[in-house]
Amino acid sequence: MRFFQYITKANGLLRLGVQEGQNIIDLASCDPSIPNNLLDFIRGGENMMKVANRAMTAKKGDVHKLEDVIVKAPIYGPDKVACVGMNYRDHCEELNAPIPQEPMFFNKFPSSIAGPNDPIPFPSPTDSLDYEVELALIIGKKGKDIPIETAMDHIFGYCVAHDVTARDWQLKKNGGQWLLGKTMEAFCPLGPCVVTRDEIPDPHSLPIRCYVNGILKQNGNTNKMVHKADAVVSFLSRFCTLLPGDVILTGTPPGVGCFRKPPEYLKEKLDHRALAMKNGDIYKMEDIIIKAPIIGPDKVACVGMNYRDHCEELNVSVPEEPVIFNKFPSSIAGPNEPIPLPSLTEALDYEVELAVIIGKKGKEIPLESAMDHVFGYCVAHDVTARDWVVQGKNGGQWLLGKTMDAFCPLGPCIVTRDEIPDPHSLSIRCSINGKLKQNGNTNKMVHRIDAVVSRMSRFCTLLPGDVILTGTPPGVGCFKKPPEYLKSVKLKE
Repeated sequence: MRFFQYITKANGLLRLGVQEGQNIIDLASCDPSIPNNLLDFIRGGENMMKVANRAMTAKKGDVHKLEDVIVKAPIYGPDKVACVGMNYRDHCEELNAPIPQEPMFFNKFPSSIAGPNDPIPFPSPTDSLDYEVELALIIGKKGKDIPIETAMDHIFGYCVAHDVTARDWQLKKNGGQWLLGKTMEAFCPLGPCVVTRDEIPDPHSLPIRCYVNGILKQNGNTNKMVHKADAVVSFLSRFCTLLPGDVILTGTPPGVGCFRKPPEYLKEKLDHRALAMKNGDIYKMEDIIIKAPIIGPDKVACVGMNYRDHCEELNVSVPEEPVIFNKFPSSIAGPNEPIPLPSLTEALDYEVELAVIIGKKGKEIPLESAMDHVFGYCVAHDVTARDWVVQGKNGGQWLLGKTMDAFCPLGPCIVTRDEIPDPHSLSIRCSINGKLKQNGNTNKMVHRIDAVVSRMSRFCTLLPGDVILTGTPPGVGCFKKPPEYLKSVKLKE
């Protein structure tokens, strides 16, 4: 099947349909139990696919001609948009770089997803906008530590993707972390549809091309992938649980603008053209189980090296600009939930942080009004597999060492902004097994909250519920002598 998400010109509501020839069959009109979006459809599992097959056989639904609908991205709102870097042999040759022995992961925020015909706003922070056509995998069922032999069973289907990149921000800025250069507005066009796995028996023999203004720029084949789809799925699942609807971009073939002589960057816009408090039941704190105060935000962004005394501890210079990396939203855990000790690391470290919760949508937010976009604050913990961060693994990208399951405990609550007039005069401490390990104050932040919020909003739209971890004070285990890593502990923050 070929799944489309679309809106009609007469009705702006998102619909889910299946292509039949030059038409789209509206699935919900065939059977009202079928959701109107692909993410919820995939979450419905095999039973939902059976319902769709019966609906298509009955042929009783509304029919639209493809030219009469507006095609949107085939999926919105996944937990993850993970990407594999340098995953084509001929692209590595183009870069004059060695072939990675393991998949190298970075990511984009889900809010960077755009439809295949949506415009991509030309971002003001860059003058090196580049293109990368890719094959994307759509995960069909939940999995952790997936064996390579069964990894393909976890794939729902495939679609065309575009890894739009601000090359200057990828290669020269943000402390070596690629995130900001990869996740600006509409930097992840997907579509036009998701093709189910059964229709593509071998995803490693597909031509893959990119045209810019009608001129062929990339012309490759997925048979040049270094790490095949099964290896990519299996490897990523060692670090974090893959969820239905997760999107994985599998790398780009040669021909990108950055490595042409002279470089050819995109100049024109790409032609992709309240909460209400209610009276309710009252519970004693000891009678309830406290979970994370927020689950499922679009972004969990983090600021690295953002305390002056932590920079002294690291013996590094204070960053002139915020260094932004991130965690997948599925790494969020409650304040009292166990953190599984991952087999992948022997250097599990702790980092207590103040988290900022975004309250209203904003892009290009002025510094003067940035605090108006903050809903509140909570305690966070940036659990880190230090060997996957500081030893040069994963191509220098911190993502895998920061985003394993339960690596982002939050809570116990969110305190609204009005109750904390000055978030830059707060004590911040971490105790392990009753022993104080970190004891700092937010007045040592290098880049204040308003600066962090304003800065991030230059690259991507901040959405209500987005979480921003603002850095850790000194005292982390990695830099103690000898190092003190977590084994079996209870954290108190």
